[in-house]
Amino acid sequence: MKTSTILMTALLTVLACPFGLSAQSGEKITQTIRGTVTDEASGAPVAHAAVVLPGLPGSGMLTDENGHFQLTGIPPGRHTVQAALIGYEPAILREILVSTGKQVDLQIAMRERVKKLEEIVIRPRVNKEEALNPMAVSGARMLSMEEARRYAGGMDDPARLVGSFAGVSSDVSHNGISIHGNSPHMLQWRLEDVEIPNPNHYADISILGGGILSSLSSHVLGNSDFFTGAFPAEYANAVSGVFDMRMRTGNNFKHENTFQVGVLGIDVASEGPLSRNSNASCLFNYRYSTLGLMNKLDKSVDLGGELDYQDLNVKLNFPTAKAGTFSIWGTALRDKFSEDYEQDPTEWEHTQDNFIFDSKQYMAAAGLSHRYFITDRSTLKTTAALTFFQHDAFQTSHDTQLIPSPYMDLSRRQTNLVLTSAYNHKFGSRHTNKTGFTYTRINYLMNMDLAPAETHPLETISKGDGQTNLINLYTQSAIHLSDRLTLNLGVSSQVLTLSNSWTVEPRAGIK
Repeated sequence: MKTSTILMTALLTVLACPFGLSAQSGEKITQTIRGTVTDEASGAPVAHAAVVLPGLPGSGMLTDENGHFQLTGIPPGRHTVQAALIGYEPAILREILVSTGKQVDLQIAMRERVKKLEEIVIRPRVNKEEALNPMAVSGARMLSMEEARRYAGGMDDPARLVGSFAGVSSDVSHNGISIHGNSPHMLQWRLEDVEIPNPNHYADISILGGGILSSLSSHVLGNSDFFTGAFPAEYANAVSGVFDMRMRTGNNFKHENTFQVGVLGIDVASEGPLSRNSNASCLFNYRYSTLGLMNKLDKSVDLGGELDYQDLNVKLNFPTAKAGTFSIWGTALRDKFSEDYEQDPTEWEHTQDNFIFDSKQYMAAAGLSHRYFITDRSTLKTTAALTFFQHDAFQTSHDTQLIPSPYMDLSRRQTNLVLTSAYNHKFGSRHTNKTGFTYTRINYLMNMDLAPAETHPLETISKGDGQTNLINLYTQSAIHLSDRLTLNLGVSSQVLTLSNSWTVEPRAGIK
Protein backbone atom coordinates (compact mmCIF):
# COMPACT_ATOMS: atom_id res chain seq x y z
CA MET A 1 0.00 0.00 0.00
CA LYS A 2 1.33 3.44 -0.85
CA THR A 3 2.16 5.68 2.08
CA SER A 4 0.20 8.52 0.50
CA THR A 5 -2.90 6.34 0.28
CA ILE A 6 -2.63 5.29 3.93
CA LEU A 7 -2.20 8.88 5.08
CA MET A 8 -5.06 10.06 2.90
CA THR A 9 -7.38 7.41 4.29
CA ALA A 10 -6.39 8.09 7.88
CA LEU A 11 -6.69 11.85 7.43
CA LEU A 12 -10.18 11.50 5.96
CA THR A 13 -11.17 9.32 8.89
CA VAL A 14 -9.83 11.73 11.49
CA LEU A 15 -11.13 14.97 10.02
CA ALA A 16 -14.60 13.81 9.04
CA CYS A 17 -17.38 14.22 11.58
CA PRO A 18 -19.65 11.16 11.63
CA PHE A 19 -23.34 11.76 11.33
CA GLY A 20 -25.26 9.49 13.68
CA LEU A 21 -28.93 8.60 13.98
CA SER A 22 -30.36 6.82 17.00
CA ALA A 23 -33.62 5.05 16.31
CA GLN A 24 -35.85 4.15 19.20
CA SER A 25 -39.58 4.04 19.50
CA GLY A 26 -41.36 6.12 22.14
CA GLU A 27 -38.64 8.75 22.61
CA LYS A 28 -38.92 10.32 26.04
CA ILE A 29 -37.66 13.46 27.72
CA THR A 30 -36.15 11.43 30.57
CA GLN A 31 -33.94 8.36 30.59
CA THR A 32 -32.81 5.49 32.83
CA ILE A 33 -29.44 4.88 34.47
CA ARG A 34 -28.96 1.25 35.45
CA GLY A 35 -26.04 -0.88 36.50
CA THR A 36 -24.37 -3.07 39.09
CA VAL A 37 -22.33 -2.31 42.21
CA THR A 38 -19.63 -4.88 43.05
CA ASP A 39 -16.83 -5.42 45.54
CA GLU A 40 -13.58 -4.38 43.86
CA ALA A 41 -11.52 -7.25 45.25
CA SER A 42 -13.87 -10.24 45.00
CA GLY A 43 -16.23 -9.06 42.26
CA ALA A 44 -19.22 -10.08 44.39
CA PRO A 45 -22.35 -7.90 44.19
CA VAL A 46 -22.77 -5.29 46.92
CA ALA A 47 -26.32 -5.18 48.29
CA HIS A 48 -28.02 -2.19 49.96
CA ALA A 49 -25.51 0.35 48.63
CA ALA A 50 -26.98 3.83 48.11
CA VAL A 51 -26.68 5.01 44.50
CA VAL A 52 -27.52 8.69 44.04
CA LEU A 53 -27.05 11.63 41.70
CA PRO A 54 -25.76 14.41 44.01
CA GLY A 55 -26.82 17.12 41.58
CA LEU A 56 -30.38 15.80 41.32
CA PRO A 57 -32.21 15.72 44.68
CA GLY A 58 -34.58 12.82 45.15
CA SER A 59 -32.89 10.59 42.60
CA GLY A 60 -31.48 7.58 44.37
CA MET A 61 -32.09 4.02 45.48
CA LEU A 62 -30.51 1.06 47.26
CA THR A 63 -29.06 -1.84 45.29
CA ASP A 64 -30.85 -5.18 45.49
CA GLU A 65 -29.34 -8.50 46.61
CA ASN A 66 -27.61 -8.87 43.23
CA GLY A 67 -26.11 -5.37 43.39
CA HIS A 68 -28.43 -4.06 40.67
CA PHE A 69 -29.90 -0.55 40.59
CA GLN A 70 -32.11 1.37 38.18
CA LEU A 71 -32.60 5.12 38.39
CA THR A 72 -35.51 6.35 36.28
CA GLY A 73 -36.70 9.80 35.28
CA ILE A 74 -33.18 11.19 34.75
CA PRO A 75 -33.10 14.28 32.50
CA PRO A 76 -30.64 14.30 29.57
CA GLY A 77 -27.24 15.85 30.20
CA ARG A 78 -24.07 15.03 32.11
CA HIS A 79 -24.47 13.77 35.66
CA THR A 80 -22.33 12.60 38.57
CA VAL A 81 -23.19 9.17 40.03
CA GLN A 82 -22.13 8.22 43.55
CA ALA A 83 -22.33 4.88 45.38
CA ALA A 84 -21.87 4.67 49.15
CA LEU A 85 -22.16 2.04 51.88
CA ILE A 86 -20.88 1.86 55.44
CA GLY A 87 -17.62 -0.10 55.47
CA TYR A 88 -16.73 0.90 51.90
CA GLU A 89 -15.04 3.91 50.36
CA PRO A 90 -17.56 6.00 48.39
CA ALA A 91 -17.15 5.66 44.61
CA ILE A 92 -17.88 8.50 42.20
CA LEU A 93 -18.31 8.49 38.42
CA ARG A 94 -18.30 11.98 36.96
CA GLU A 95 -19.56 13.46 33.69
CA ILE A 96 -21.77 10.52 32.75
CA LEU A 97 -23.62 11.41 29.56
CA VAL A 98 -27.35 10.66 29.60
CA SER A 99 -29.14 10.89 26.23
CA THR A 100 -32.73 10.27 25.24
CA GLY A 101 -31.93 7.54 22.74
CA LYS A 102 -30.21 4.95 24.92
CA GLN A 103 -30.16 3.80 28.54
CA VAL A 104 -26.91 4.17 30.50
CA ASP A 105 -25.33 1.00 31.91
CA LEU A 106 -22.73 1.48 34.69
CA GLN A 107 -20.43 -0.95 36.47
CA ILE A 108 -19.35 0.50 39.83
CA ALA A 109 -16.62 -1.19 41.90
CA MET A 110 -16.30 -0.27 45.58
CA ARG A 111 -13.26 -0.81 47.78
CA GLU A 112 -13.76 -2.07 51.32
CA ARG A 113 -12.17 0.05 54.04
CA VAL A 114 -9.05 -1.44 55.58
CA LYS A 115 -9.92 -0.33 59.09
CA LYS A 116 -12.94 1.00 60.93
CA LEU A 117 -12.67 4.60 62.02
CA GLU A 118 -14.07 6.10 65.19
CA GLU A 119 -15.53 8.90 63.11
CA ILE A 120 -16.84 8.88 59.55
CA VAL A 121 -14.50 10.57 57.09
CA ILE A 122 -15.77 10.63 53.51
CA ARG A 123 -13.08 10.63 50.82
CA PRO A 124 -14.74 10.04 47.45
CA ARG A 125 -12.76 7.93 45.01
CA VAL A 126 -13.11 8.70 41.29
CA ASN A 127 -13.10 5.29 39.59
CA LYS A 128 -11.27 6.24 36.38
CA GLU A 129 -8.13 7.12 38.34
CA GLU A 130 -7.62 3.43 39.17
CA ALA A 131 -7.55 0.29 37.06
CA LEU A 132 -10.43 -2.17 37.05
CA ASN A 133 -7.99 -4.92 38.04
CA PRO A 134 -7.59 -4.72 41.85
CA MET A 135 -4.09 -6.24 41.58
CA ALA A 136 -2.78 -3.25 39.60
CA VAL A 137 -1.23 -0.64 41.88
CA SER A 138 0.94 1.27 39.38
CA GLY A 139 1.48 1.66 35.66
CA ALA A 140 -2.23 1.21 34.93
CA ARG A 141 -5.21 3.36 34.05
CA MET A 142 -8.88 2.57 33.50
CA LEU A 143 -10.27 3.79 30.19
CA SER A 144 -13.97 4.39 29.66
CA MET A 145 -15.73 4.64 26.32
CA GLU A 146 -17.14 7.92 27.65
CA GLU A 147 -13.59 9.33 27.51
CA ALA A 148 -12.97 7.91 24.04
CA ARG A 149 -16.10 9.62 22.71
CA ARG A 150 -15.11 13.01 24.16
CA TYR A 151 -11.44 12.89 23.15
CA ALA A 152 -10.63 15.12 20.15
CA GLY A 153 -9.70 12.90 17.21
CA GLY A 154 -10.43 9.79 19.28
CA MET A 155 -12.87 8.32 16.71
CA ASP A 156 -14.39 6.22 19.54
CA ASP A 157 -11.06 4.34 19.56
CA PRO A 158 -9.44 3.75 22.99
CA ALA A 159 -6.10 3.07 21.29
CA ARG A 160 -6.00 6.71 20.13
CA LEU A 161 -7.07 7.98 23.55
CA VAL A 162 -3.96 6.61 25.32
CA GLY A 163 -1.69 8.60 23.02
CA SER A 164 -2.08 11.56 25.37
CA PHE A 165 -0.63 9.65 28.36
CA ALA A 166 2.90 10.19 29.62
CA GLY A 167 5.42 7.80 28.09
CA VAL A 168 3.10 6.89 25.18
CA SER A 169 3.73 7.99 21.61
CA SER A 170 1.14 7.83 18.83
CA ASP A 171 0.52 9.12 15.32
CA VAL A 172 -2.57 10.68 13.71
CA SER A 173 -2.31 8.39 10.66
CA HIS A 174 -2.63 5.15 12.67
CA ASN A 175 -3.42 3.87 16.17
CA GLY A 176 -0.13 2.09 16.84
CA ILE A 177 0.95 2.54 20.48
CA SER A 178 4.63 3.00 21.33
CA ILE A 179 5.23 2.81 25.09
CA HIS A 180 8.56 4.07 26.44
CA GLY A 181 10.10 3.78 22.97
CA ASN A 182 9.09 0.15 22.38
CA SER A 183 7.65 -1.00 19.06
CA PRO A 184 3.82 -1.09 18.89
CA HIS A 185 3.87 -4.82 18.09
CA MET A 186 5.18 -5.47 21.63
CA LEU A 187 1.80 -4.42 23.06
CA GLN A 188 -0.50 -7.26 24.07
CA TRP A 189 -4.21 -7.08 23.20
CA ARG A 190 -6.62 -8.93 25.49
CA LEU A 191 -10.37 -9.39 25.37
CA GLU A 192 -12.38 -11.08 28.13
CA ASP A 193 -9.14 -12.35 29.79
CA VAL A 194 -7.85 -13.89 26.52
CA GLU A 195 -4.93 -12.69 24.39
CA ILE A 196 -6.26 -11.97 20.90
CA PRO A 197 -4.67 -10.99 17.57
CA ASN A 198 -4.35 -7.30 16.76
CA PRO A 199 -8.02 -6.12 16.67
CA ASN A 200 -7.38 -3.18 14.32
CA HIS A 201 -8.36 -2.80 10.69
CA TYR A 202 -5.38 -3.08 8.31
CA ALA A 203 -3.17 -4.28 11.15
CA ASP A 204 0.59 -4.32 10.55
CA ILE A 205 0.28 -2.61 7.14
CA SER A 206 0.56 1.08 8.04
CA ILE A 207 2.46 0.31 11.27
CA LEU A 208 3.64 -3.00 12.78
CA GLY A 209 1.40 -3.63 15.80
CA GLY A 210 -1.22 -1.03 14.92
CA GLY A 211 -3.83 -0.22 12.30
CA ILE A 212 -6.07 2.55 11.04
CA LEU A 213 -8.98 2.10 13.47
CA SER A 214 -10.25 -0.38 16.05
CA SER A 215 -12.69 -3.11 15.04
CA LEU A 216 -14.23 -3.07 18.52
CA SER A 217 -17.04 -0.56 18.23
CA SER A 218 -17.90 1.80 21.07
CA HIS A 219 -21.38 0.24 21.05
CA VAL A 220 -20.04 -3.01 22.55
CA LEU A 221 -16.80 -2.13 24.33
CA GLY A 222 -16.96 -1.53 28.07
CA ASN A 223 -14.45 0.00 30.47
CA SER A 224 -10.94 -1.34 29.96
CA ASP A 225 -7.49 -1.30 31.58
CA PHE A 226 -4.35 0.05 29.94
CA PHE A 227 -0.95 -0.92 31.40
CA THR A 228 2.32 0.85 30.64
CA GLY A 229 4.44 -1.17 33.06
CA ALA A 230 4.56 -2.99 36.40
CA PHE A 231 2.13 -5.65 35.16
CA PRO A 232 0.37 -7.85 37.72
CA ALA A 233 1.46 -11.51 37.59
CA GLU A 234 -1.50 -12.62 35.46
CA TYR A 235 -0.15 -10.67 32.46
CA ALA A 236 2.56 -12.57 30.64
CA ASN A 237 3.90 -12.71 27.06
CA ALA A 238 3.98 -8.89 26.90
CA VAL A 239 6.89 -6.45 26.79
CA SER A 240 5.82 -2.82 26.42
CA GLY A 241 2.22 -2.77 27.60
CA VAL A 242 -1.14 -4.49 27.87
CA PHE A 243 -4.56 -3.36 26.62
CA ASP A 244 -7.08 -5.42 28.63
CA MET A 245 -10.52 -4.87 27.08
CA ARG A 246 -13.96 -6.04 28.13
CA MET A 247 -17.24 -6.25 26.32
CA ARG A 248 -20.19 -4.82 28.17
CA THR A 249 -23.38 -6.74 28.92
CA GLY A 250 -26.47 -5.95 26.89
CA ASN A 251 -29.59 -4.36 28.34
CA ASN A 252 -31.66 -7.12 29.96
CA PHE A 253 -34.70 -4.88 30.57
CA LYS A 254 -35.39 -3.15 27.27
CA HIS A 255 -34.70 -3.60 23.55
CA GLU A 256 -32.59 -0.81 22.03
CA ASN A 257 -31.52 -0.38 18.42
CA THR A 258 -29.00 2.07 16.99
CA PHE A 259 -28.18 3.02 13.41
CA GLN A 260 -25.23 5.30 12.66
CA VAL A 261 -23.77 6.54 9.39
CA GLY A 262 -20.38 8.24 9.07
CA VAL A 263 -17.05 8.15 7.28
CA LEU A 264 -15.92 5.44 9.71
CA GLY A 265 -18.65 3.15 8.47
CA ILE A 266 -22.28 2.16 8.59
CA ASP A 267 -23.05 0.94 12.11
CA VAL A 268 -25.98 -1.26 13.15
CA ALA A 269 -26.27 -2.17 16.84
CA SER A 270 -28.96 -3.96 18.83
CA GLU A 271 -29.31 -5.15 22.41
CA GLY A 272 -32.01 -6.38 24.71
CA PRO A 273 -33.36 -9.26 26.82
CA LEU A 274 -33.51 -12.73 25.29
CA SER A 275 -36.70 -13.52 27.18
CA ARG A 276 -38.97 -11.87 29.73
CA ASN A 277 -38.62 -14.79 32.15
CA SER A 278 -34.86 -14.52 32.63
CA ASN A 279 -32.11 -11.93 32.98
CA ALA A 280 -30.35 -13.21 29.85
CA SER A 281 -29.40 -10.54 27.33
CA CYS A 282 -27.79 -10.17 23.91
CA LEU A 283 -25.56 -7.50 22.36
CA PHE A 284 -24.86 -7.24 18.64
CA ASN A 285 -22.97 -4.79 16.43
CA TYR A 286 -22.07 -4.85 12.73
CA ARG A 287 -20.12 -2.23 10.78
CA TYR A 288 -19.39 -1.89 7.08
CA SER A 289 -16.88 0.47 5.50
CA THR A 290 -18.44 3.58 3.96
CA LEU A 291 -15.54 3.87 1.51
CA GLY A 292 -16.03 0.23 0.52
CA LEU A 293 -19.71 0.85 -0.14
CA MET A 294 -18.87 3.92 -2.25
CA ASN A 295 -16.48 1.81 -4.34
CA LYS A 296 -19.16 -0.80 -4.96
CA LEU A 297 -21.87 1.74 -5.85
CA ASP A 298 -19.75 3.89 -8.16
CA LYS A 299 -16.68 2.36 -9.78
CA SER A 300 -15.80 5.71 -11.34
CA VAL A 301 -14.95 7.21 -7.95
CA ASP A 302 -11.16 7.13 -7.50
CA LEU A 303 -10.25 6.74 -3.82
CA GLY A 304 -6.65 5.70 -4.43
CA GLY A 305 -7.57 2.01 -4.38
CA GLU A 306 -10.27 -0.28 -3.07
CA LEU A 307 -10.53 0.00 0.71
CA ASP A 308 -13.13 -2.40 2.11
CA TYR A 309 -13.56 -3.54 5.70
CA GLN A 310 -16.20 -5.11 7.95
CA ASP A 311 -16.40 -6.05 11.63
CA LEU A 312 -18.83 -7.93 13.85
CA ASN A 313 -19.12 -8.08 17.66
CA VAL A 314 -21.51 -10.24 19.69
CA LYS A 315 -22.06 -11.05 23.35
CA LEU A 316 -24.74 -13.25 24.95
CA ASN A 317 -25.06 -13.23 28.73
CA PHE A 318 -26.86 -15.96 30.74
CA PRO A 319 -26.98 -15.43 34.52
CA THR A 320 -28.34 -18.35 36.56
CA ALA A 321 -29.55 -18.66 40.14
CA LYS A 322 -27.14 -21.40 41.26
CA ALA A 323 -24.74 -22.28 38.43
CA GLY A 324 -23.12 -18.86 38.01
CA THR A 325 -23.04 -16.67 34.91
CA PHE A 326 -22.30 -17.94 31.41
CA SER A 327 -21.40 -15.66 28.52
CA ILE A 328 -20.72 -16.31 24.85
CA TRP A 329 -18.73 -13.59 23.09
CA GLY A 330 -17.10 -13.05 19.76
CA THR A 331 -15.38 -10.46 17.58
CA ALA A 332 -14.32 -10.64 13.94
CA LEU A 333 -13.04 -8.42 11.15
CA ARG A 334 -12.33 -8.66 7.44
CA ASP A 335 -10.11 -6.22 5.54
CA LYS A 336 -9.49 -5.95 1.84
CA PHE A 337 -7.25 -3.50 0.00
CA SER A 338 -6.24 -3.50 -3.63
CA GLU A 339 -4.39 -0.94 -5.72
CA ASP A 340 -3.73 -0.99 -9.44
CA TYR A 341 -0.69 0.42 -11.22
CA GLU A 342 -0.43 3.45 -13.50
CA GLN A 343 -0.42 2.06 -17.05
CA ASP A 344 1.36 5.07 -18.53
CA PRO A 345 5.07 4.91 -17.57
CA THR A 346 5.47 8.64 -18.30
CA GLU A 347 3.09 9.32 -15.38
CA TRP A 348 5.14 7.37 -12.83
CA GLU A 349 6.07 9.83 -10.07
CA HIS A 350 6.40 7.62 -6.99
CA THR A 351 8.43 4.49 -6.35
CA GLN A 352 5.37 2.21 -6.36
CA ASP A 353 3.32 3.71 -9.18
CA ASN A 354 4.29 0.63 -11.22
CA PHE A 355 3.06 -1.85 -8.58
CA ILE A 356 -0.14 -3.87 -8.22
CA PHE A 357 -0.91 -4.55 -4.57
CA ASP A 358 -3.58 -6.87 -3.14
CA SER A 359 -4.08 -7.62 0.55
CA LYS A 360 -6.69 -9.53 2.56
CA GLN A 361 -6.83 -9.90 6.34
CA TYR A 362 -9.09 -11.86 8.65
CA MET A 363 -9.23 -11.84 12.45
CA ALA A 364 -11.66 -13.63 14.76
CA ALA A 365 -11.91 -14.51 18.43
CA ALA A 366 -14.75 -16.29 20.19
CA GLY A 367 -15.15 -17.80 23.61
CA LEU A 368 -17.33 -19.24 26.35
CA SER A 369 -16.82 -17.76 29.81
CA HIS A 370 -18.17 -18.96 33.14
CA ARG A 371 -18.04 -17.06 36.41
CA TYR A 372 -19.09 -18.78 39.62
CA PHE A 373 -19.24 -17.33 43.14
CA ILE A 374 -18.22 -20.19 45.43
CA THR A 375 -18.82 -17.91 48.41
CA ASP A 376 -19.31 -14.17 48.72
CA ARG A 377 -15.50 -13.94 48.98
CA SER A 378 -14.40 -16.59 46.46
CA THR A 379 -14.81 -16.51 42.69
CA LEU A 380 -13.81 -18.96 39.97
CA LYS A 381 -13.75 -17.72 36.37
CA THR A 382 -12.96 -20.01 33.44
CA THR A 383 -12.82 -19.19 29.73
CA ALA A 384 -12.33 -21.40 26.69
CA ALA A 385 -11.63 -19.48 23.48
CA LEU A 386 -10.50 -19.83 19.88
CA THR A 387 -8.58 -17.07 18.07
CA PHE A 388 -7.66 -16.84 14.40
CA PHE A 389 -5.62 -14.50 12.22
CA GLN A 390 -4.78 -14.69 8.51
CA HIS A 391 -3.02 -12.27 6.18
CA ASP A 392 -2.47 -12.84 2.47
CA ALA A 393 -0.74 -10.23 0.33
CA PHE A 394 0.70 -10.18 -3.19
CA GLN A 395 2.65 -7.47 -4.99
CA THR A 396 3.68 -7.30 -8.65
CA SER A 397 5.97 -4.73 -10.29
CA HIS A 398 6.07 -3.63 -13.95
CA ASP A 399 8.95 -2.38 -16.04
CA THR A 400 8.69 0.39 -18.64
CA GLN A 401 7.51 -2.19 -21.17
CA LEU A 402 4.66 -3.09 -18.73
CA ILE A 403 6.04 -6.60 -18.30
CA PRO A 404 4.98 -7.87 -14.84
CA SER A 405 7.21 -9.67 -12.35
CA PRO A 406 6.34 -10.91 -8.83
CA TYR A 407 7.80 -8.75 -6.09
CA MET A 408 6.24 -10.09 -2.87
CA ASP A 409 4.21 -13.14 -1.87
CA LEU A 410 3.06 -13.22 1.77
CA SER A 411 0.88 -15.75 3.56
CA ARG A 412 0.65 -16.14 7.32
CA ARG A 413 -1.91 -17.77 9.53
CA GLN A 414 -2.20 -18.50 13.25
CA THR A 415 -4.92 -20.36 15.16
CA ASN A 416 -4.85 -20.50 18.96
CA LEU A 417 -6.92 -22.63 21.32
CA VAL A 418 -6.95 -20.99 24.75
CA LEU A 419 -8.07 -22.26 28.15
CA THR A 420 -7.70 -19.94 31.14
CA SER A 421 -8.99 -20.19 34.69
CA ALA A 422 -8.46 -18.05 37.80
CA TYR A 423 -9.49 -18.46 41.44
CA ASN A 424 -9.93 -15.20 43.33
CA HIS A 425 -10.28 -15.19 47.13
CA LYS A 426 -10.73 -12.23 49.43
CA PHE A 427 -9.31 -13.15 52.84
CA GLY A 428 -10.46 -9.87 54.33
CA SER A 429 -10.36 -6.15 53.77
CA ARG A 430 -6.54 -6.25 53.78
CA HIS A 431 -5.65 -9.26 51.62
CA THR A 432 -6.90 -10.59 48.27
CA ASN A 433 -5.24 -13.36 46.26
CA LYS A 434 -5.69 -14.42 42.65
CA THR A 435 -4.16 -17.66 41.32
CA GLY A 436 -4.62 -19.14 37.89
CA PHE A 437 -3.24 -20.55 34.67
CA THR A 438 -3.49 -20.06 30.91
CA TYR A 439 -2.89 -22.80 28.36
CA THR A 440 -2.50 -21.84 24.70
CA ARG A 441 -2.23 -24.32 21.85
CA ILE A 442 -0.62 -22.47 18.92
CA ASN A 443 -0.93 -23.59 15.29
CA TYR A 444 1.07 -21.42 12.91
CA LEU A 445 1.89 -21.11 9.23
CA MET A 446 4.15 -18.43 7.77
CA ASN A 447 5.57 -17.98 4.31
CA MET A 448 7.09 -14.77 2.94
CA ASP A 449 8.90 -14.49 -0.39
CA LEU A 450 10.40 -11.14 -1.40
CA ALA A 451 12.46 -10.02 -4.38
CA PRO A 452 15.67 -8.12 -3.47
CA ALA A 453 14.87 -5.67 -6.30
CA GLU A 454 12.40 -5.20 -9.11
CA THR A 455 12.51 -7.88 -11.86
CA HIS A 456 14.67 -10.11 -9.61
CA PRO A 457 13.38 -13.57 -8.64
CA LEU A 458 11.64 -14.08 -5.30
CA GLU A 459 13.72 -15.16 -2.30
CA THR A 460 12.38 -16.85 0.84
CA ILE A 461 12.52 -14.53 3.86
CA SER A 462 10.64 -16.66 6.37
CA LYS A 463 8.95 -20.05 6.31
CA GLY A 464 7.40 -22.17 9.04
CA ASP A 465 4.59 -24.60 9.73
CA GLY A 466 3.87 -26.33 13.02
CA GLN A 467 2.34 -26.37 16.48
CA THR A 468 3.50 -25.54 19.97
CA ASN A 469 2.19 -24.90 23.49
CA LEU A 470 2.49 -21.87 25.74
CA ILE A 471 1.67 -22.37 29.42
CA ASN A 472 1.44 -19.61 32.02
CA LEU A 473 1.06 -20.11 35.78
CA TYR A 474 0.71 -17.23 38.24
CA THR A 475 -0.26 -16.18 41.73
CA GLN A 476 -0.59 -12.65 43.04
CA SER A 477 -1.76 -10.90 46.19
CA ALA A 478 -2.90 -7.36 46.90
CA ILE A 479 -2.17 -6.40 50.50
CA HIS A 480 -3.63 -3.18 51.90
CA LEU A 481 -1.25 -2.22 54.69
CA SER A 482 -3.37 0.87 55.42
CA ASP A 483 -5.93 3.09 53.72
CA ARG A 484 -3.06 4.86 51.93
CA LEU A 485 -0.52 2.06 51.39
CA THR A 486 -1.03 -0.96 49.10
CA LEU A 487 1.49 -3.71 48.30
CA ASN A 488 1.21 -6.07 45.33
CA LEU A 489 3.29 -9.27 45.30
CA GLY A 490 3.21 -12.09 42.77
CA VAL A 491 5.06 -14.66 40.68
CA SER A 492 4.51 -15.43 36.99
CA SER A 493 5.97 -18.39 35.11
CA GLN A 494 5.87 -19.32 31.41
CA VAL A 495 6.82 -22.46 29.48
CA LEU A 496 7.14 -22.64 25.66
CA THR A 497 7.33 -26.25 24.48
CA LEU A 498 8.66 -25.35 21.01
CA SER A 499 12.08 -24.52 22.47
CA ASN A 500 11.58 -26.07 25.93
CA SER A 501 12.34 -22.67 27.42
CA TRP A 502 10.82 -21.35 30.63
CA THR A 503 10.85 -18.23 32.79
CA VAL A 504 10.01 -17.35 36.38
CA GLU A 505 9.36 -13.66 37.04
CA PRO A 506 8.73 -12.08 40.43
CA ARG A 507 6.31 -9.14 40.32
CA ALA A 508 6.06 -6.43 42.96
CA GLY A 509 4.50 -3.01 43.21
CA ILE A 510 3.74 -0.52 45.96
CA LYS A 511 1.44 2.47 46.02
